[in-house]
Amino acid sequence: MSELLGATKTLSGAWLQALSHTARQQSGRCVHLVMTIENPGSEDEAIRHALDQALNETDAPGVETVAGTIFPKTLYQSPGFSWSPDLDEPDIDTLDTAARNLYQRYEQMLPVLLRFPQDIEITSSESGAPSVALRGSAAKQAGSLGISKFHISASHENGWATAIAVASAKTGQMDSEAPHQRKDRS
Repeated sequence: MSELLGATKTLSGAWLQALSHTARQQSGRCVHLVMTIENPGSEDEAIRHALDQALNETDAPGVETVAGTIFPKTLYQSPGFSWSPDLDEPDIDTLDTAARNLYQRYEQMLPVLLRFPQDIEITSSESGAPSVALRGSAAKQAGSLGISKFHISASHENGWATAIAVASAKTGQMDSEAPHQRKDRS
């Protein structure tokens, strides 16, 4: 079940509203929080910094980690502008190329994800929050890459489902290669 909060004007306002809502929960957690952001490209860095400080005090993942579970922007190489109805043909081609490249990155990651399906289990806590349980080869591979934690966002509504998982390591443990560029090290 999703929780729907009121619309906000900016991304910063959405982060504040989500954090405030979460802090009011008895468990201090929310699952499947849904919001509308009227201008998602608008963010106040001072607010993000304050949110990161508050999250850090509770050992919670920072805003960037949470945002990465919603959409892993590190896989998308932005051309530096967004779509609009008045774009000329070369700019439309540039955006189409960026979208194709994103799809190819996902496609390149798929064999890695499919290699260990029997050793990866997605479980739910009592509150409904998803988590990852690794066994066997998957646990060994995660350990060799320095992966210490998974951040997962999963939701479903009216027959549609979405999920994003982000693996993170303690600072300095993972090398700088992108996941889709890693060679099999086993």
